[in-house]
Amino acid sequence: MTAKYSRSWNTKEWKDQRKKLIQDQFCQQCGKKHDLQIHHHYTERSLRNIMERRVVKQLIESKMRSGEIPFQGKKERFFHCPLCDNQQIVSNNKYKNVTCKKCQKFQKLDESNTKIEVKYNFNLGKRGIRIFIWKYRDEINTILEEKHAPPIPNYMNLAQDTIILCKVCHYALENGHDLCPICKKNYKKIQNSMCFDCLPPEEKNRIAQNS
Repeated sequence: MTAKYSRSWNTKEWKDQRKKLIQDQFCQQCGKKHDLQIHHHYTERSLRNIMERRVVKQLIESKMRSGEIPFQGKKERFFHCPLCDNQQIVSNNKYKNVTCKKCQKFQKLDESNTKIEVKYNFNLGKRGIRIFIWKYRDEINTILEEKHAPPIPNYMNLAQDTIILCKVCHYALENGHDLCPICKKNYKKIQNSMCFDCLPPEEKNRIAQNS
């Protein structure tokens, strides 16, 4: 449910910038000089994505409840027995009578002992969410501005918030891992200072005991 960023990397200007930046360069993690990538590490991009997902979710719920977008879900008719206090689902059609499953008494259905309960399904599916975001993009952006969300990253500016990585290190960082600074061989989670192999023996034992 994230914003649809323009495909800057398909433009000639972007490709020319990239060519100049990676010329005679090397991966800033492992030192390789081939398969180099420009890695954007916008610190606020994830925050904007999280905020946008929440806004879209709330907007879908609001618009479905108000009837602005089609209802998804189901409506169930409940019967509340006045004799034994039992509650059971009855058919949604216009049945006028029901037998209570608990006390087995025959009851007439009316407004005093029945109610309709609406269960919404706000999951529009991937395609439905894309269409929703496209249709209500201006409204979503307005809400994000009101909530002081970080701006959409400028992918055209390759001199800002970027580092040069090889394809392997780039993929690892995209998935929350970077190269261990100790052995320069294994990848670790970003929040860890070193990989498991480089940990002191006592720390390895502690982790093994807690696992």
